[in-house]
Amino acid sequence: MAGRIKRKADRKHPEKPDFFWCSYHQDYHHVSEFAKNRSNKHGIMSICREANKISHNNSVEKHGDYHKKATTKRFDRRHPTDPNLFWCGHHQRFEPRADFYAKDTKLGISSICKVATAERKAQWYKDNIIKQTEPVKEKLSAWCKRMMDNPHYFQGAFHKPPTMENIKKQAKIYGM
Repeated sequence: MAGRIKRKADRKHPEKPDFFWCSYHQDYHHVSEFAKNRSNKHGIMSICREANKISHNNSVEKHGDYHKKATTKRFDRRHPTDPNLFWCGHHQRFEPRADFYAKDTKLGISSICKVATAERKAQWYKDNIIKQTEPVKEKLSAWCKRMMDNPHYFQGAFHKPPTMENIKKQAKIYGM
């Protein structure tokens, strides 16, 4: 491990300032043979362009060209016979083009229909917003918990609607 750290520290050739270490070839190459990478210390990649091509080709041979498969899969959303029908990924069925929102994609529409978008938004609102606005009973005093459990008593005693804000106000006033 210490050898690796040392190698990173002295990537520059000790005598030739325009030569840098290629970690793939385990040899020094001219700076013009490296692609740029501003996030690295010297502003170049850790492997030369030739090594980058080799490693990319090895990856394609090993895993196939995953990106091309993923992009061609997008076009399978069209109906085989009716050009006006498209696949809704949420409902798992074909629906007319008018049921989709316009979007800046190759097909020009979103991947789910308008109804599915509304369902997802409603579910997100239910999961996130409503939970945040509901009071957490564990954090309230015993008096506030009793008032929440008996809203009619609170309204009769204080002549105010039993909202969480009103209960907390009364708790502060009476020091409960």
